[in-house]
Amino acid sequence: MILAFIGLTFAAPIEDTDEVKAAKADFNAAFEQAEKGEHASLAPQPVATAYLDDAVDVANAKAVFNAQFNAVQATQQLVAIAPYTIPQVVIPQPALTIAQPTYTYTR
Repeated sequence: MILAFIGLTFAAPIEDTDEVKAAKADFNAAFEQAEKGEHASLAPQPVATAYLDDAVDVANAKAVFNAQFNAVQATQQLVAIAPYTIPQVVIPQPALTIAQPTYTYTR
């Protein structure tokens, strides 16, 4: 008898708190919107980004880098435009070849 009572108390559902009820209501409302195809309105709004100005040393470093980068890029474009030929490498063949003996393993 006592075991049956203990079993009933463990099997009884626990009532939801107010926070859980509110969360379930919010979820169900969002789920219904998604089923209707209105789920794009549930996406978070984009955040406006605001960038800080560079410090003086960072701005100078960026200017030096961009100047060097543009110089290298211009040089590479000139190299790509200029005609050039690939030199042919001739590998000399040995004058005499000696057959290597074949070794076989026998028991």
